[in-house]
Amino acid sequence: RAFFGCSSLPSVDLSYINDLGIEAFYGCEAITSLHIPSTFYYLPSGTFSGCEGLKSVYLEAPLERIGSQAFYNCPKLTEFVIPDGVTTLEAFYWNCPVEKITFGAGIQKIDWTYPEISVFYYNGTMEQWAKVDISKWKNRVEAGGVTLYVRGAFTVKCLDGDIYDANGFAQ
Repeated sequence: RAFFGCSSLPSVDLSYINDLGIEAFYGCEAITSLHIPSTFYYLPSGTFSGCEGLKSVYLEAPLERIGSQAFYNCPKLTEFVIPDGVTTLEAFYWNCPVEKITFGAGIQKIDWTYPEISVFYYNGTMEQWAKVDISKWKNRVEAGGVTLYVRGAFTVKCLDGDIYDANGFAQ
């Protein structure tokens, strides 16, 4: 929480550090863009939550994991490109108008569903995508002793073609 609530902090230079704590820049509303350099392997929970002015984020490899709500409540953030080095994504954004997500080919597990997005981009092949654990994309609903998993239709645009899932069940 090093800069927690510094609402007038206009920019951040992260090139000289390689680690951030939980909610390090929470509520820093004046930050408009971020460059997460290659010195980072993990962005912890809530790192940039409440950065209401944040419009763009550039993430470099070898970033491996993005924690829960790392970009919660960033209402101007509309696009994410996840680098190839990221293997695990938690619910890294929430309450953001993200319209486009591009996943790197290194992704192995995505621990969140993105119900507002119906087309995803993947920098790998259809065969590689089939190995990605997206089991949490299915919303679990229990009714009358029956368990249903509902997500809705989505398309994943891979380098060698598209995967369309009309029922919300991948693979």
